[in-house]
Amino acid sequence: MLAILLDAGIGYLLHKHISRWLGIIPLAIVFGIINAFVSNYLMHLFFPNVISAEEAVTRAFSSAIYHPLVILAFVWGDRRYLAPHRKDKRSAESTEPAHLKFDEQSRSKYWVSTAIVLAVIFMLGFLANAIFGPEPTDILDPDNENRQTTEHRNPAPNPALSDDALSAVEDIKLAAKRGNVAAQYSLGHSYSNGTNVTQDYDLALKWYQKAAEKGHALAQSNLGMMYANGKGVSQDYNEAVRWFLLSAQQGSAHGQNNVGTMYYRGNGVPQNYNEALKWYHQAAVQGHDAALYGLGDIYAGGDGVVRDPLMAHMYFNLAAAKGFETASSKRNKIAQELTVDQLAKAQQIATDWMETHP
Repeated sequence: MLAILLDAGIGYLLHKHISRWLGIIPLAIVFGIINAFVSNYLMHLFFPNVISAEEAVTRAFSSAIYHPLVILAFVWGDRRYLAPHRKDKRSAESTEPAHLKFDEQSRSKYWVSTAIVLAVIFMLGFLANAIFGPEPTDILDPDNENRQTTEHRNPAPNPALSDDALSAVEDIKLAAKRGNVAAQYSLGHSYSNGTNVTQDYDLALKWYQKAAEKGHALAQSNLGMMYANGKGVSQDYNEAVRWFLLSAQQGSAHGQNNVGTMYYRGNGVPQNYNEALKWYHQAAVQGHDAALYGLGDIYAGGDGVVRDPLMAHMYFNLAAAKGFETASSKRNKIAQELTVDQLAKAQQIATDWMETHP
């Protein structure tokens, strides 16, 4: 809302001081882009748990498209409906009642027409962002064998379970109710993924919480996932980081990777690439695919380190060997920056890594 008010103020000042559209349009573009970046930076500065630094940059680029249009819409509305009234009001020939009547009509038309134009601009902006906006790779993950992203998918309806499967589920439920921490974690995992039970995030949260409070590292990491994604509970990055750290401090590669991701994005903690590097590395030496991919991203982007395409290739290569979906495309892309000798060296380093970190 503050950004829109700034757009309105900029539009008024441009209309007031510049008469020609050829002078207004380039300035509207410049000030609109500045407003887009400043407003999103302030959002991240004052509400870091709501919008991360990475999200602020993404939003700034997308909103930079329509902020200049919003400014121009205010200029157009002001010129079309309010400026004639100001000129009439300065005229000695106009009477007071006519002024008041014209003022009421012009202001009504101004707000209605400007609102319609703004609505169209925002709809076009959201549509463009949905179609062309980047979709970042998500490297938070729960611990299940087929690694999921932060978006849990509802599984296809299960066929009728066998008597043995039903009996196993009932045994786990009974053990969980009696306080068995492994059973509580297993039951939370089943409800989270819809394994042999109907998927239910509320029950998954309940059983993960019980196991996590007893110190189960994987339950702590998965509980943090639910807070990070708002599954079964309101999204809360601070609480997610708390559980991720508890898991990571016990040596869980999943917890360590997720702490690294939170630092990389600035979600729940101040953005810190050095901390992200530290936690990713701790998870990577345990063979964690998403952590290896995260290290590749850090070296490819030069985030907190000197940009190093060779090291980025090595980590993307290792992540691809572990089955991380998008790692091979990243590896192949950055390979174009390497000479034949550098490429051979990157592959040799990856081979050496796999021998020392099976």
